[in-house]
This record gives sequence, structure tokens and C-alpha cells, in this order.
Amino acid sequence: MSRKLLAPFKTRIDQGFESSSELTPEFKSFATKFRNAMKKALAERGAELVSFHRGHFECGGYYRVGDNMAYFSIDDVRFSSRGSIMYRTVEDENDCRGGSNHWGVLDDEDLVEYMVELIA
Repeated sequence: MSRKLLAPFKTRIDQGFESSSELTPEFKSFATKFRNAMKKALAERGAELVSFHRGHFECGGYYRVGDNMAYFSIDDVRFSSRGSIMYRTVEDENDCRGGSNHWGVLDDEDLVEYMVELIA
């Protein structure tokens, strides 16, 4: 099931977002739906979404499997994201350096599996 949950978000990013100096209802809705889909996709693979943050036009969060944690992030969807997602291992939610960056694309059917395997 998780194989199809995230693909629509790449499609939405590819369509573009209105640029603004304030949070737009369009991106707020996107981020909420993305959070819910990521939570579900991770749970289907035995992982837990620990926290999620929405920035101006970017979002990310921390997830865990047992005692192991990782971080994921989508860059500014207006300019640079192209539906890509970065993920890496971290010690905890205060770890800003973490391990090596890994990159994926939201429409990759195996993305969440790769993300979970990184820390499983």
C-alpha cells in the first residue's frame, strides 16, 4: 500500500506552487496531507513517525524503528525539490549532523522501504 501513497506528492510538486512571503493555504494543505501519508507509509513498514515540521515551503521529520532514528526532508517545493527527498540516520531529534545523506524520489515505489532499511 505504501508504494502508492507518496507518488501523488511528486506529481503535485511538479505542478508547482504559488510563491509567497507567507504560508499559503495550498502548501499548508500539501504538508498536512504529506505528513498523514508519510505516517501511514512508515507504519506499514514497521516504523513510527516521531515528529514532523512544516516550514515556509519545505517540510521534514524524524522517524524511528526501535531505538534507531532517521530524519527526512523535502526542500523548498517552489524551486528545488522536484519531488526529491533526503533522509539520513540521526542519534536523536537534536542531531543536526546525522549520517550520510541518502536521496530518493517520492514516486519511487520502494522509497519508504529504503528509508526504513536504513535504520532497521
